[in-house]
Amino acid sequence: MSLYPLAVRSDPAYRDAEAGLRRGQPPTAVIDHLVQAGVEPDVALRIVNKVGLDRAAGRLPSQRAARADILVGAAVFSVAMGAAITAPWLAAVSGPYVVAWGPLGYGLYRFFRGLLRQ
Repeated sequence: MSLYPLAVRSDPAYRDAEAGLRRGQPPTAVIDHLVQAGVEPDVALRIVNKVGLDRAAGRLPSQRAARADILVGAAVFSVAMGAAITAPWLAAVSGPYVVAWGPLGYGLYRFFRGLLRQ
């Protein structure tokens, strides 16, 4: 049952509507599901509309997390690639260096995880 006339993101009805729409259910099916869960029909309609607007504007937590993963992954990968590219030059000038390949892998992992979460 919805606790608020216009659901907030922490409201279980809002989360249910978000999950249903993310799975590809039509809005009418999501509204029916919310009504069966005890939400009033007009409130269920407003919740689904709000989730739809939030999805269109990219304000859903999952979308923000995906964008953050892409940005962090790209930044970590870029810095690590820069270090890997300059390491041979530095080694030629002043001696041996160790290149850690973990940050490259981590950057790629975060980048592609973000792409798959969108």
